[in-house]
Amino acid sequence: MTTKLTISVPDQVADEARRAVREGRAASVSGWFHTAAEHFRRAGTLDDWLAEADDAAGAPPSAALLAEVDTALASPSA
Repeated sequence: MTTKLTISVPDQVADEARRAVREGRAASVSGWFHTAAEHFRRAGTLDDWLAEADDAAGAPPSAALLAEVDTALASPSA
């Protein structure tokens, strides 16, 4: 099923979509927007991406841990 929409976009975005069609990178302006929307949909939100990164690498260190490391690095070596 397809739904026809009327949207307003900045001139630069419209120019890029038309350029993609001229250069053969998209079959149509609608196709270009469809591809862009699919990329956006699959990418999720920034919060989703950050949560995935935290799951993979662990959360960033706490302020307390960073302060402890700073103190340890500032102390003279034994």
